[in-house]
Amino acid sequence: MKKLNKQKAKEDELINERIKKEQDLKLMEENYKNAEDELVGLRMKVKQLQKDCRMYRDELDDIHRENEFDREQLLDSIRDNEKELDFLKRVVTIAFSDEELLKIRQKSQYDSIEHK
Repeated sequence: MKKLNKQKAKEDELINERIKKEQDLKLMEENYKNAEDELVGLRMKVKQLQKDCRMYRDELDDIHRENEFDREQLLDSIRDNEKELDFLKRVVTIAFSDEELLKIRQKSQYDSIEHK
C-alpha cells in the first residue's frame, strides 16, 4: 500500500508538474501574442509619427519660404524708400538755403502717435 501511495503521489506530482508546464507555456504564448500586438501597435504609432513629422517639416519649409519672400519684399521697399529719401534731400538742398531749412525745422513738430 505504501508503494501504491508513493506511486500515486508521484503520478499526482508529475500530473501537477505537467499542468504547471502547460500553464506556463500558455502564459508564454499569451505574453508573446500580447508582445506581438504591442509591437504592431508601436510600429503603427511610429509610422504615424513619421508622417506627422514630415508634414510639420513641410509646413516649416513653407513658412521659411514665405518669410524669405516677405523679407525680400521688405528689403526692396526699404531700398526704394532710401532712393526716394535721397532724391527728396537733394531737392530740398537745391530749393532751400541752410537758413531756410533751419527755420522750417524749428517750426516743425513730429507727432509720434499720428506719425506726422
